[in-house]
Amino acid sequence: MKITSISRKRINRLKNLDADFLLKLAELLQNGFTQKDALLFLFRQYDVLNPNETSTGIELAKSGNNLTEILKYLGYRNSVISQTELADVHGEIVSNLIETSVYLKKRRETIKNIFKAVQYPLILLSIFVVMLMILNYTVIPQFNSLFLSMNVEKGTLIKILMGVLNILPKTALLLLLGATVIIISFILIFKQKNKYKMMSMAYKVPIIRSYFKYYISYKFAREVGYLIKSGIELKVILDIFKKQDLNPYLKIVAEKIEFGIVQGLSFSEAVEQTAYLDEKIHSFIKHGELNSNVGKELLLYSEYTIENIILRIERTTSRIQPIIFSVLGILIVCLYLVIVLPVFQMMSQLN
Repeated sequence: MKITSISRKRINRLKNLDADFLLKLAELLQNGFTQKDALLFLFRQYDVLNPNETSTGIELAKSGNNLTEILKYLGYRNSVISQTELADVHGEIVSNLIETSVYLKKRRETIKNIFKAVQYPLILLSIFVVMLMILNYTVIPQFNSLFLSMNVEKGTLIKILMGVLNILPKTALLLLLGATVIIISFILIFKQKNKYKMMSMAYKVPIIRSYFKYYISYKFAREVGYLIKSGIELKVILDIFKKQDLNPYLKIVAEKIEFGIVQGLSFSEAVEQTAYLDEKIHSFIKHGELNSNVGKELLLYSEYTIENIILRIERTTSRIQPIIFSVLGILIVCLYLVIVLPVFQMMSQLN
């Protein structure tokens, strides 16, 4: 089978309906439609496609282009394309489309939840920083002038609060610059053309390492599980992974595992020696080797892993909002005190 590579940037033409398109396609195939007829029907149903896109899609389907070429035109991610091409090998195209549809929906929902968790607190924090800057350039200088004119010494608490509120805008700016640098660094890491170097760099960053390892392990277990269940030998599977370019991570993992097998290790032992995979996958493969059901065990592991990834992300985002609100609450109290305390101190001095 020829595994194609995609170098040009793609646009998601279906937008938020990409998961729905895959699910509808799977349902039509299950109900006896040929792939060509199913695609022709679907291209006429989605109004999100403009007339030119619909016409081009219909022409591609009529010309006998395979599903991967259609999905490339529609702008699906490389991860979806690679799964579809591998599904052509193991013959589980319908179940692959359904699972990919569920994955896309969960992914979009998770991103939406993360955005919701940080959106409101960040807006409040931004408003607070603006207020703080206005306060530093208007109210606090007035208080300082007033204290000097009245020859009144500021209390220790007032000095501390004014000092903290004076430093906060600069600290916020430094944190913003730091976050920008970190985000740009992450982007540069994942844009590395040398994927060996990219994976090595990614695995040195603690937060990225855990999620990245789970992601690669999920992909590997899912595709190898399906291929083994279809009766394809492990050597052939590793060759398929090595020849494809859509998922370079699977390619690197396959090379590492093949090297271990050549050295005389079993499949489970070679996987255990591969640093890029989750440690728990080894026990699933070993158990599968004992009962001659490696494919089933790997698919079971892939289900466990994708659920674990989503739970970890949701657990992390659920902790972000309370922390931001707590910090914001403390800062608002400080802001209130720095306005009220000088007034009370001056009143007591006058009395």
